[in-house]
Amino acid sequence: MLKIYTIKGYTCKEVSPGRGAIQYHLVDDLGQERTVTAIAKLGLIKKIKSVQPIHFRETPLVEALSKAKISDEISVDFSDFNKHNPRINSDRHKASEKRVLDQISNAKAITTLDSFSWDPFRILVLFVWAFIGLAAMLLLKSLF
Repeated sequence: MLKIYTIKGYTCKEVSPGRGAIQYHLVDDLGQERTVTAIAKLGLIKKIKSVQPIHFRETPLVEALSKAKISDEISVDFSDFNKHNPRINSDRHKASEKRVLDQISNAKAITTLDSFSWDPFRILVLFVWAFIGLAAMLLLKSLF
């Protein structure tokens, strides 16, 4: 099954330290709008390292979205994925998805995928480590 989507935009929220949620806003080839949510691993300065789907069945779509930009048109073929991963209806699986979605709705916003929040504490920690590294290099240089 081949699906074609256009990316209208996305929002990213921090769920917990080191984890975020991305909501991709899409329009399919029939003009219907859709939102796809995924979990992101964030780096030290809140830049996205990797993205995983919340709903397993959206794996091919999320993989394609993570490589695309706003206004890009993407084609996703679900045929092979559906052949190797038949549908499973599980109440436990639905409950875990609901818990993750509840966490996302209560999270604070990050502006874009490529930006990071100017958290003064994180920046201070980066500068302290940079200073310690520079001091260590100068000390080693003076010893040798």
